[in-house]
Amino acid sequence: MIEYDNLLKIWNLNDYNGVVGVFNCQGAGWCKVEKTNLIHDVQPGTITGFIRSEDIEYMHRVSNEDWCGDAIVFSHRSGDMVYLPKNSFVPITLNAREYEVFTVVPVNKLSTWSTFAAIGLINMFNSGGAIKELKYESEKDECKVHGCEPVEGSYHWDIIAIF
Repeated sequence: MIEYDNLLKIWNLNDYNGVVGVFNCQGAGWCKVEKTNLIHDVQPGTITGFIRSEDIEYMHRVSNEDWCGDAIVFSHRSGDMVYLPKNSFVPITLNAREYEVFTVVPVNKLSTWSTFAAIGLINMFNSGGAIKELKYESEKDECKVHGCEPVEGSYHWDIIAIF
């Protein structure tokens, strides 16, 4: 990453959503000879980029068949949650060697007037990975979410409904 000022994005697809890790790796690199990180710029500065639902390939596979492309983006470090219409983006600025992890959830339609997005365990980086079953019936405006519960620790389930 020496030649370009870009944010590094790494994505993963879960059963019902996706996660994107975004990193500012400028100013450092891996030395293949010494097998260690080398710092070649001690103050590389900030980089601004963006997050889109399209950053997670195959997102359409974990959404319902009539998904319009809208998503909820949950930022784990800041705790911000944003409704992201199709073909929109969320800007992100990271200082040198900073990161952010985003859970990206397709917005599912329950009826003509209600939608929902299951985010999962918001205290974990891959919050949506905890969701193991998601069922909803648009005629009844009803949804059920089942997940794997951690054995230890305090975790919070979060399901957002947008009207």
